[in-house]
Amino acid sequence: MSNQDDLAQRLLEPLREEPSGRPRFDVDRAMAEGRRLRRMRRWSITAAVSALTLVTAGGGTAVATALRDDDRRPVPLPSVTAAAPKKPTCEMSTLPTDGVAKALVTAGDPSGRYLAGRVYRPGKPVLTIVWRDGKILSRTAMPGSDATVTDINSLGTGVGTSYGGDDRIRSYVYQEDKYFPMSQVGATAQAINDAGVVVGSAGPAEKPFPVRWPYPGGEYERLELPVLATSGTAKAVDEDGTVVGTVSIGDDVETGYLWLPGSRSMMMPLPEVDGRKADAFWPVSISGDLVAGRAVFDDEGGRVFASMTYDIRAETYDSIVTALASTALVNKNGSVAGVARRTPVIVSGTVITRLPVDERKEYDIESFSDDGRVVAGSSGFTKDEKTGNEPILWRCQTA
Repeated sequence: MSNQDDLAQRLLEPLREEPSGRPRFDVDRAMAEGRRLRRMRRWSITAAVSALTLVTAGGGTAVATALRDDDRRPVPLPSVTAAAPKKPTCEMSTLPTDGVAKALVTAGDPSGRYLAGRVYRPGKPVLTIVWRDGKILSRTAMPGSDATVTDINSLGTGVGTSYGGDDRIRSYVYQEDKYFPMSQVGATAQAINDAGVVVGSAGPAEKPFPVRWPYPGGEYERLELPVLATSGTAKAVDEDGTVVGTVSIGDDVETGYLWLPGSRSMMMPLPEVDGRKADAFWPVSISGDLVAGRAVFDDEGGRVFASMTYDIRAETYDSIVTALASTALVNKNGSVAGVARRTPVIVSGTVITRLPVDERKEYDIESFSDDGRVVAGSSGFTKDEKTGNEPILWRCQTA
């Protein structure tokens, strides 16, 4: 039996018997609410802040913010007349690492139960780690070097990548404390949904093409690119199978693209800011009909960004009321978690909740739960001329 056959058997084994105990999902509620959400990985892009005015694709005007490295001035929030949602109360804690001083969170699932990361043991290879409910679940090392779990779903099945001895990238699936190789060396598994659909990219680094695995042990299939596109990547997959990523056409900067259920696909429209059309839109996460990301503007002074969300059904953009760095994780309620002016925040409409921090450290966000109660990421700091990282968990409650 091949590795893929063995993996498929393991993944399907729980379906042989009737599950015991209370079901994990409220089916009626899930059907009523529609598609569940999935967020995608952040893009590492340096940014800071400068204010702009956003004109939505539907013609409406709203206040937005853009990012520029040399501007850190506060941006006032717009006044509101409608009743604002209550701010949650959040507490911060450090995830356990078996005493290892340096560690990171790299992924989290929509329920907030599962988190994955890396621990840096002195004098030893980097070790992958999985937490469940804030406690260490797995210390099993993913094969290869520079291993990273890139995503994990609500069933505790994860995907990730590492480099083999030939320096070629390989993808793995994590299941029940074990890692199994996925098909095709050179393919990067980026995200997984609760149905087990995996998306990512393959091909040469300079010209990748988007791919989808129907299940972790299967062979990938190429996602269709639009006419004249030279490359593309799939970044995330929603629970209904919608895939979001980017494509490049000719020498143009890569921009957002959607592969929709039913073999349909579409280029995401470009928003306008102050009458100027963006050069690109970079999606960062997807949640049902909402995609969160940043509009990209290239000019002589450099590259400028505007944080916003895109409604797939309405085909309109809306602003995010504070400028976010590369992370913008949207959940099913339309709230967005990210980092604003080096502070981790949750943005719900016009309400900004600043998560508790140690002022001496900087932070990164990698996971935001569907219910908005769990945020996870990492801190970064320098001590005695040495840099360090800690895996951080925030738990939030609304009175």
